[in-house]
Amino acid sequence: MPVDFDALVQVPVQKVFGEPVIIDPVDSRRGHKPFRARAIYRSLFLDVPLMDQTALGEQATTFFFRLADFEKGEPYPETKGPIPMPRDIVTRVKTGLRYFLSDVDDDGQGGQNIRGILIFPDNPK
Repeated sequence: MPVDFDALVQVPVQKVFGEPVIIDPVDSRRGHKPFRARAIYRSLFLDVPLMDQTALGEQATTFFFRLADFEKGEPYPETKGPIPMPRDIVTRVKTGLRYFLSDVDDDGQGGQNIRGILIFPDNPK
């Protein structure tokens, strides 16, 4: 008997940890207005070892999207349609920070992690 991993795990996790984002569909829906969606934001700090025995600090940011949200138009009706893809821009509503989407990693269970590269503001405070 198959297990519906999306229904059993991803729906409750998205409800708890997901946050509202605004997607500017530069590539996925060319010519369309930005729309609301929900994603799980994750940012990790990594030490990258260098050849001279020092380390470089790196930050890896990802956004997790449930693919079913885009099939069903949940939790916002305008979410229905093509999924976000590289070259789209995501804005975290909570912070106002904008991210350029790059690498895509499908999890095989109805979800997708997309790497986000921070777009620095023109006039940082």
